[in-house]
Amino acid sequence: MDKNEIGQRIIELRRTLHRQPELSGKEFETAKTIAAFMRESGAEVSTGIGGTGLKAVLRGKRPGRTIGFRADMDALPVDEENDLPYKSQVPGVMHACGHDSHVASVAGSFLYMKEFLTGGVPEEGNIVFIFQPAEERPPGGARFMIEEGVLKEPRIDVMVGLHNSPNFPVGMVIVPEGAVTAGSDLFELIIKGPGGHGARPEQCADTVLMACHFVVLLQSMVSRKYTPGQWPVISVGSISGGKAHNIIPQEVKVTGTVRSFRDDGLRIKEEMKTILDSLVNLFGGDYSISYRFGYPSAVNAPGISELVRQTARNHGFFRWVETNLDRAYVSEDFGYFSSEVPSCYFTFGVGDDRKESPGQLHTGRFILDDSVLPHISRLLCDIGLNYLSSGAEFGSEAE
Repeated sequence: MDKNEIGQRIIELRRTLHRQPELSGKEFETAKTIAAFMRESGAEVSTGIGGTGLKAVLRGKRPGRTIGFRADMDALPVDEENDLPYKSQVPGVMHACGHDSHVASVAGSFLYMKEFLTGGVPEEGNIVFIFQPAEERPPGGARFMIEEGVLKEPRIDVMVGLHNSPNFPVGMVIVPEGAVTAGSDLFELIIKGPGGHGARPEQCADTVLMACHFVVLLQSMVSRKYTPGQWPVISVGSISGGKAHNIIPQEVKVTGTVRSFRDDGLRIKEEMKTILDSLVNLFGGDYSISYRFGYPSAVNAPGISELVRQTARNHGFFRWVETNLDRAYVSEDFGYFSSEVPSCYFTFGVGDDRKESPGQLHTGRFILDDSVLPHISRLLCDIGLNYLSSGAEFGSEAE
């Protein structure tokens, strides 16, 4: 199979997946399609890991170290607005985050490896291809795949993950240093009081006023108790309570998210309680708060990240290989992998710089230039082979 045929198969796989998107935890046909593709290509495939997850293994002739590549495979509850011959055939569901491109890139790297390696297998060491469900829906699929042993047999020494971005042009690769994605937690607060007449607030605990103070004090706490440049982002997404204009309600519910590159969730949870205790002491009433810890921050380990950068710089296709760009407080469950083994999570551009307003992620207008995917597959192939052939140490202690 020549490189043009490989490239065509990669794009065909991506478009097949794009036509049949499935939501988090329901990637049944997606998993079947990937498993069939990998088996037909000669991979050793295991299915049903952490739900619909699967992994494929390319084992070397001799034991050695192992690198893993991860692709998420779930879609989003979004109606596709693009007029494409391969647009989503499932009403209300779309690959609006481009996970179909991640799957095709990782699966395609296997094809290049089989083509370039003598006998189709490495001389020493192994390469594992992980296809993960439910990245878009907390608690995510990575944690459950890890709990069910996806990093074992063979034991994976380093991991590489990737994500597309329409904000950067085709030909750009971004490999940040340190924390790449933010940890993300959820909270739900209920402020309680006896309720009362709007004309006699002194006879009750004003739950609405307390909720307003809580929101303001949250932002004051961030700006005054955290070092500039290291602060978390706390966003209140909803405030609800009351049914009439002249009744102070018995309950007000406040929900929101906490995002941080430093996994500050435990500290923030305690500071929320301190704020609420003070408000209750001042205004009366009571409260209950539920704080759910979400995805940990994904952190790039120096050694494997530098190998990814150097491989991209030597590739030829990629015109820009960047290290430090403005970080967004987005979250994703690759952080579970980087918490277990040294990892690298990089971004590749899929935008068309000739268009002023590319369709953004998580919208029905999202669109990517899938001609880049064979190049991403080849990059992953080179990363894997360079890792196996390198004599450098990539363990966390060495870094």
